Amino acid sequence: NGAKLVVIDPLRTRTAALADQHFAIHPGSDLALALGLMHVIIGEGLHDAAYVNRYTNGFDELAKLVREYPPARVAALTGIAAEQVVQLAREYASLRPAVIRLNYGMQRSERGGAAVRAIAALPALTGSWKEIGGGMQLTTSQAFQFNNAALEMPELQLRSPLAHQGKSEARLVNMSELGKVLTELDDPPVKAVVVYNSNPAAIAPHQNKVLRGFRREDLCTVVLEQFPSDTTDYAE
Repeated sequence: NGAKLVVIDPLRTRTAALADQHFAIHPGSDLALALGLMHVIIGEGLHDAAYVNRYTNGFDELAKLVREYPPARVAALTGIAAEQVVQLAREYASLRPAVIRLNYGMQRSERGGAAVRAIAALPALTGSWKEIGGGMQLTTSQAFQFNNAALEMPELQLRSPLAHQGKSEARLVNMSELGKVLTELDDPPVKAVVVYNSNPAAIAPHQNKVLRGFRREDLCTVVLEQFPSDTTDYAE
């Protein structure tokens, strides 16, 4: 319908193949690109000054920071040509409404948190939030509803194998404590792990402890995944 689609992804995915432009950014360099875009937007006066003054804090500090990321430096960090950085910044600031679609891969890098914060500043700079169809979206997963009760089958907890030990329900453990679960939990210890829709060997906290747990000889690990991942390396 006339909208321009730009995909920023190290891989040429099916979505990237359908895009008007695909920028194969160096993995983990999204923060540099965001700062470079803001360098151009602020430097050329393409930001919405009235919106920034009314709804944001810290603009002067941000403007000072992004001066350190001219297009030439950003090109060296990201692999995206300097003239393309300038073009992308100008188009993002001028084509309205403009929306940024994030997802989970980008933030799972060394500077992922800072990258998300920097990218979130872009629609604030341009005032994109005030327009229908503008702003930023992390995920659209809630657009597709699952029957969670059927998927999770909570009734299975009523037939817990721990019942003979005087416990009526299965234990619930938090994935953020997976390292502790696999290395310290006992009475009884966890002997099997089924992984789906996740890559815990890469994303769960205390990675060394997580990997030590996955290396246990008495742990059976099954991974449902389309591609080899950090976790499939440890799966039976």
